[in-house]
Amino acid sequence: MRSGRSSVRWFRGQARGGRPAKHPRREILNALVYWLRAGCAWRLLPDDLPPWQTVYHYWRR
Repeated sequence: MRSGRSSVRWFRGQARGGRPAKHPRREILNALVYWLRAGCAWRLLPDDLPPWQTVYHYWRR
């Protein structure tokens, strides 16, 4: 079942002002899901995901 939300607004809405995002939030969420499922250390995230520091920042928010 699909919710009616677009893929842009489903993760904490859109940013309002400030610096444009360097990494899409969907990619950050994908990295968080990978980290949770793999049970690996932050520094062992694959290179095709955003940097581990960025993912960790969003995890700590």
